[in-house]
Amino acid sequence: MRQSENQYDTSRFTEDLRAWGVTLTEGQLAQFVRYYEMLAEWNERMNLTNLSGAAIYLGIIFALNIIFSFIMLSRGEMAEQLQKGGDSIVGVYAGKRTKRYLRRKLLILSVFSGFVLCFLMGIPLNMSLRGEIPSDLALMPATAMILIGIICPLYQEVKAYGKFDSYSFFI
Repeated sequence: MRQSENQYDTSRFTEDLRAWGVTLTEGQLAQFVRYYEMLAEWNERMNLTNLSGAAIYLGIIFALNIIFSFIMLSRGEMAEQLQKGGDSIVGVYAGKRTKRYLRRKLLILSVFSGFVLCFLMGIPLNMSLRGEIPSDLALMPATAMILIGIICPLYQEVKAYGKFDSYSFFI
C-alpha cells in the first residue's frame, strides 16, 4: 500500500470498495490511511517477535488464568454446599469465614498456576526471541494446552454418555 514515506497508493482499495458500491470522500479515505498507519505501528510493537509483545501476551495469559479461576470455581456456592451438607473445613467456621478462606486459597493457587503457565509458555517465547527456534513454534505449548483443554472434557463426556447407555434399562 505504501508508495513513499508519506504517500499511499489507495487506488486498489477504492476500486475494491467501488465494486461493492461504496464510495469514500477524501476525508474518509484520509481516516482509513490514519487507521492503517496506526494498525501497522501497533502490529510492529505488539507481535510476539519482540520483548514487549511477548511480555504483554504472558501478562494477559496470567490475568486470564486468575480471572477464569474465580469465574469457574464459585467460592460462595462451595461454601454453601459445605454448609448444607453439614461439612466444614477443619479450623474454619462455616459461612463467611469459609468463603474468605476459599477465596484466599483460590487466589494462591491461581497465582501459582498462572506463574507455572507463564513459565512454561515463556520458555519457547524466549527461545524464539533469541532466534533459537522459529517464531511459529513458540506458540506450540499454548496450542497444545488448548487442545488438551478441549479433548479432556470431550473424552469425559463421551465416557459418561457410554456409562449412561449401559444403565438405560434401569430408567
